[in-house]
Amino acid sequence: MSHSPNFLREFHFWYEITIFIISWVLGWMVLLLIMFKTPRSFRGYSHMIALNTVVDLIYSLTDLITMETVDLHGGILYMFPANPYFPTNIISARWASSFWIFALYMTIMALPMQFMYRYGLLCRDKPFTAKHLAGTFGSSLVYLAIHCYIFKFTFKSPSPFYTKILAENPIYTNDMPSDYIAGDARELNAMFVHFADCNLIIIVCYGAVFWFGYQISQTLKRTMGSLSKQTAAAQKHITRIMALQALYPLISLVIPTGAIALYPLIASPRQMIQLGFFGCISMNLIPILNPLSVLLVIPIEKNLSNFHTPSNLFLSNITLSIFHGADFLSQNDFFQQAMVQIRQALPNLEDAGYIMGLVRELAEFEKMPDHVKIDEKTMAADLERDAVRVKLAFVNGKIAGMALYFYIYSSWEGQSIHMEDLYIKNEFRRQGLARLLVKELAKEASEKKMPRINWTVLDWNTNARNFYHKIGAVNLTEKEGWLGYRLTSDGIKALATES
Repeated sequence: MSHSPNFLREFHFWYEITIFIISWVLGWMVLLLIMFKTPRSFRGYSHMIALNTVVDLIYSLTDLITMETVDLHGGILYMFPANPYFPTNIISARWASSFWIFALYMTIMALPMQFMYRYGLLCRDKPFTAKHLAGTFGSSLVYLAIHCYIFKFTFKSPSPFYTKILAENPIYTNDMPSDYIAGDARELNAMFVHFADCNLIIIVCYGAVFWFGYQISQTLKRTMGSLSKQTAAAQKHITRIMALQALYPLISLVIPTGAIALYPLIASPRQMIQLGFFGCISMNLIPILNPLSVLLVIPIEKNLSNFHTPSNLFLSNITLSIFHGADFLSQNDFFQQAMVQIRQALPNLEDAGYIMGLVRELAEFEKMPDHVKIDEKTMAADLERDAVRVKLAFVNGKIAGMALYFYIYSSWEGQSIHMEDLYIKNEFRRQGLARLLVKELAKEASEKKMPRINWTVLDWNTNARNFYHKIGAVNLTEKEGWLGYRLTSDGIKALATES
């Protein structure tokens, strides 16, 4: 390809280099945060962010190597690598265009995966597994690979006829690329089918986004009443952010891509439009916009009041982004980023299974695993007859902890609550869930005008004892001298049968 002082060609060259540098700096910042600042409870969602980031990096690198350019003339679409250092031959041009199209549409196919993941957490009894997600994305890529492989054979090589038409564009009149390929869709042929398939991919991907998004919004509407005010507000915020994350690729990437693929099917003969050149410029912004949405957009709303200088604001937005951990994130931040749901356990085997799983873990923690004598059926029956009540905590659809309790009676002050078990799974500890569960019991006690919530704790469990002191609980042994006694089954039997 000959060198030219053409302003737009020069602008395009330096624009591609600038976009690549910025996108790779931002993309690697996101990946480093994922690797070093993500707790186990958020690895699933961070993997979705990582997937989008890696896809963006691949697209950005492919675009730097090829600097692929598109031109539209009526029913003809021209593609060629505009990088002056790229090999100038028709074979290289075909492969470059195929890889560029693959990377471009891969960014579109990655978008529904976040929505699918969140749909699995909120709308399904069991979230999608890694195999489900990998299988869905992998199948999409296989379809795309077939599309891009066939793509090479649907485009035609340079010819005097196509060169004459391309020369009508003033950008290329005096700087004609010699390695272009031409997709001629003026007749119902393989090229026509190719363009139609391009639009089909876009329609299916965004159809999935809209369907998953609708189901997520409906689920949130139904469950808002069972969420804490803090969590409900957080979910509304996250929903707005997800809508934004779907909107800007639609404007910057999907609409230009779809228009470029649609134009040859509907354009009048020899009608020239610069949509291809400027559409490519718009599409190449995606590897910058995606990481910026993670680093800045998601947390910016809650940080503006705390940080005033530009540098502090930028750093705060990075560290308080979605890749958070208990070591540097407050409880409020946890609830704003996670889907935390507290609900009353139902008298069925599924909830009884959650409860007994936590009971057994707690028994292991308390070094008394052999003391658990009941099973799921017994627990479900006891829930049914209101012998026991349980508040279950879920984080992103996964069981995280519980507060198991029942009503007791004080001859001095009347009906009260006894909390038998308060347990949080290890990966969800130090995030404020225990406090949230006890707070739910306090609300119930307050609503029923119960004056007390009683519980016991092992003397060696210093973390639990410190937590209870922080929430204002009183050590009855120290303050009032109470000691706990228990009559076990053997003692009960002996006493009951005593003559």
